[in-house]
Amino acid sequence: MNDNFGHKMGDLLLKEAARRISSRVRSTDTVARMGGDEFIVILSQIEDEENIALIATHIREELALPFSLGEEIRDIPASLGIAVYPRDASDLDGLIRMADDAMYADKKGSHHGLSLRREMN
Repeated sequence: MNDNFGHKMGDLLLKEAARRISSRVRSTDTVARMGGDEFIVILSQIEDEENIALIATHIREELALPFSLGEEIRDIPASLGIAVYPRDASDLDGLIRMADDAMYADKKGSHHGLSLRREMN
């Protein structure tokens, strides 16, 4: 991101992405930047797959809107990884791993990120 837009614009883009993601989750949920342009979402105490999918859809819609970078307006691709507490894992490391796995699956186009989790073994 910084290579393409410069550090100042890259920082603005990351802040706006974080704001957009945070605007679509509840105050009890967690949004974290893992590094670079990677964010994860941890949803708490939500069991209904339809509600989880709706939250994911809302986040995707927010991120699909063009970003204003100074005088430029850009469409930025996004991948999404979500884990649900306590269903996917009961500890922070497990939740991060599950959300990260879902994000990478989404990046690869398998859309397992859209299912938001993978089954625990």
